[in-house]
Amino acid sequence: VEHSEHSYSLYANNRLPEPEIDRSQFPYEYINYPYPGSGSTNELLMKSTLISADIDAVLIPFQMGGPEFVIPDFTQYFPKKSFIIVYDLIPQLFPEKYLVDPHVKSMYMRRLKNKIDADFLFAISESSRQDCIKHLNISPEKIINISGGVSSFFSSIKPNELLSWQKVFAE
Repeated sequence: VEHSEHSYSLYANNRLPEPEIDRSQFPYEYINYPYPGSGSTNELLMKSTLISADIDAVLIPFQMGGPEFVIPDFTQYFPKKSFIIVYDLIPQLFPEKYLVDPHVKSMYMRRLKNKIDADFLFAISESSRQDCIKHLNISPEKIINISGGVSSFFSSIKPNELLSWQKVFAE
């Protein structure tokens, strides 16, 4: 996709549901992974695709995910800029609940390295931003709070509805 002097290439995982974006406005290509999940073959295929496209940077919008997501360690293989959206550090903050399984912990720690080594991070909340600064030693200049988006079906509470909503939250 060309926008002024910049061009964008979007890629989707053929093993995941189709992205919920307008393909006529933002065309994308599928990376056809031979195996389910984030194994070494799939990760190498993703890295090879990005390198052969000669991209300047990669944005990783969903950096953790389960084992079905292909999210390689870009830092040791990908020489370009990497940007990551950070949702939270809940597994790291509560490892006794989320990181008991050694395979899950290994995958999480490997993907966490992407956050630590990224060129820049976008946090969806100030709480997530502060957690990255405190628990990952991320420089405050390297991470910004972008807040979360809100779907268009949400709207402001009308003044005549305010009292009824206050009652709901008081209960």
